[in-house]
This record gives sequence, structure tokens and C-alpha cells, in this order.
Amino acid sequence: MKIYISLNNGVLVCHSTKPLEKKRFILMSIAPTLIFAVIPYVFWAVFFVNMGYIGTKVLSYCAFPFIFGVGDYINIVNTIRQVPKGGFVVNSGFHSYWFHHKE
Repeated sequence: MKIYISLNNGVLVCHSTKPLEKKRFILMSIAPTLIFAVIPYVFWAVFFVNMGYIGTKVLSYCAFPFIFGVGDYINIVNTIRQVPKGGFVVNSGFHSYWFHHKE
């Protein structure tokens, strides 16, 4: 698993070229949205919902990861629909492939 960080360009990417189980691949794909959108949104709903300007800024921070995660959502939907139980997923460039692991 590789993590690419380019703060000057605003990029933080987690990418794996190794075979991952179906469930682990789905978790890897949804993790950025959970960390950067869902958790801050819950935090906003509990602490900042009635805070005016600060609350608006925190809420707007939560919106962007939901929008920019669309590629991850497509990967998740395709994985759920196409990869059978017990399958493994491998990324190669912009493409994802699945296979069954032979024992």
C-alpha cells in the first residue's frame, strides 16, 4: 500500500497495487470519506451546529470529501456488483481487476 502526499497540490491518496480481499478493498476505498467527511460531519452535528460562522466553515469542510470521493464510490459499487465472495481485487493504473486466490 502506498500513500501519496502532495500538500502543495492538495493531494492525499492511498493506493495499493497488491491483491486485497474484497472487504478490505471496499474499506480502503471508503476510508478517506469516513475520515475526512463522516467523522467531521458528526463532530459538526454534535458541537458546531448552532455556532454560526464557525459552524458553517466546519460544515463546508465536510462537504468536499463527499463530492471528491466519487471515484471511490464507483470502485465500491463495481466491487460489490462484480467481485464474487472470496475474490481479491488488484489495482493497475486506473483499472481494477479481480481474481480468485488459488491455494
